[in-house]
Amino acid sequence: MKYNLADICEYAKGKVDVAILDADTYISTENMMPNKRGITSATSLPTVAQTQAFLAGDILVSNIRPYFKKIWFAEFNGGCSNDVLVF
Repeated sequence: MKYNLADICEYAKGKVDVAILDADTYISTENMMPNKRGITSATSLPTVAQTQAFLAGDILVSNIRPYFKKIWFAEFNGGCSNDVLVF
């Protein structure tokens, strides 16, 4: 069976204030582990006021070098870089 991605999920478009995030609730391609092995703490936060939001239960996918398979099932709410897609 073939499905369009839009038939099974939707792209998240919410924003969150960076001021309420910390190294454990901010996700970027740098702190996503390859081969779907999870995440680590971020080394820095962005300098912008808001960033992409995600919720527990969302799926985050790095859109940089997809062959690294940086994919994570969110276990908490937080924010992520623009290089991370949230479904």
